[in-house]
Amino acid sequence: MKKYTTLLLLFAVIIFGCEKDEPVIADFSYVPDWYLKGAYNFTNNSINATSVEWDDGMGNRIYNQNPTIVFPKNGTYYVTLNAKGKSGQNSKTQSITVTNLPTTGNYLIFTRLPSDGYITVYINGINAGDISKYQISSNTPDCGTAGFVNLTREQGTYTLTARSQTGKTWNTSITFEAGTCKRLQLN
Repeated sequence: MKKYTTLLLLFAVIIFGCEKDEPVIADFSYVPDWYLKGAYNFTNNSINATSVEWDDGMGNRIYNQNPTIVFPKNGTYYVTLNAKGKSGQNSKTQSITVTNLPTTGNYLIFTRLPSDGYITVYINGINAGDISKYQISSNTPDCGTAGFVNLTREQGTYTLTARSQTGKTWNTSITFEAGTCKRLQLN
């Protein structure tokens, strides 16, 4: 009887005492954010993970379970989820292609100088239009305001030259940023 009891106890220890840790399986899904262009909502679907670390493909580490990642420009990003648990760790990488961000920016060129008459604006030496009025109020006009030069260009830096009817000249560089409207006042 003592022999059977010892065997039964040994069997119980082997069966119930050797609990095996399940492997960690990293997994995630994502969907575009409906309100913020360039943003994606990520969902951690990992199995047996106790902690996660995301690499957003731009060199940033994120420790939220289900982050929203905002990508600054169109292109392909490789997002990696590193999942860790009792039995180790596992990683999964997926490519996300962002295509819904604007590639052009806007500039409004205006003046508050009534005595200079029409001012012709050139971008990289090409006539971009005339300023036919001046801003009377201290408010800065909005992009698209008639009578000023409204420009739309691919993002980048351009040379701006402006010449008034009275001979006054302005020379500067302007940088267009995708999805933004900037303003330049000629003084």
